[in-house]
Amino acid sequence: MKFLFWNICKKSSIFENIYSLVLKENIDMLILAEFPDNSCSELLHILNQKHNDFFYVHPMISYDKIKIFCRFDTKLIEPIEDSPRFTAKRLYSPIYGKINLIMCHLNSKYNFSNEDQAAEVTNLKCFIDRVEKKEEHQHTILFGDFNMNPFDYGMVQTTGIHSVMDKTIALRKSRTVNETEYPFFYNPMWGFLGDLGCGKVSGTIYYSPSKPINYHWNLFDQVLIRPQLIKAFRTDELDIITDINGNSLLTANGTINKNRFSDHLPLKFGLNI
Repeated sequence: MKFLFWNICKKSSIFENIYSLVLKENIDMLILAEFPDNSCSELLHILNQKHNDFFYVHPMISYDKIKIFCRFDTKLIEPIEDSPRFTAKRLYSPIYGKINLIMCHLNSKYNFSNEDQAAEVTNLKCFIDRVEKKEEHQHTILFGDFNMNPFDYGMVQTTGIHSVMDKTIALRKSRTVNETEYPFFYNPMWGFLGDLGCGKVSGTIYYSPSKPINYHWNLFDQVLIRPQLIKAFRTDELDIITDINGNSLLTANGTINKNRFSDHLPLKFGLNI
């Protein structure tokens, strides 16, 4: 099963590009952040211009941070819980039974400091814990626009996402700090950092402010996996998309062409479920 996540910066002008990308990558589930208002029917019409494959997954509560389109019967994906910045869906798998899909769009660094983000992400941790307790399993995939890099405190701290870069460590399932057990997430996105990384670019968003500390490339869009689903994760399908049918999403100097497309690059991944 193939997934595509993209923060599209409210640009309905790229709907045809989204359609081309979905066809090219044979995407089963399309998840979009910063979706333009009242445009679901427009995109659905474009996605189904040749075949009536795609359906819009209606939320329990109409929050606007995440929009989901899938090319299978919506009876196979059910709502668990919605909140303003994250949503949880129950996906049925013939191999694993129920899977928790948790998608998020967290606060921007433009408005929140690193310390603010680390404090705020505890709400997402509580949401994840609540969903896993309700569903009685940890078959959980977490993805979206975190507005944090994999190394930021909110992504690695025990009271946050508690993600690690090493699959072997993640397979230990948890660690105990001050007599409290914290489960791991595995974060494969670390592999994209730097020009010797596994992708064509070193992040999903680029900005270069005139400040003393500047990473230039940032990996804000990420997918994380609980240890229980690591075997299902298709590492060969994980990629940051830089091209749609020969149309580069990058400028001539290698940064993101945010004027024509979005200021984020799309993220694709796959699961054997």
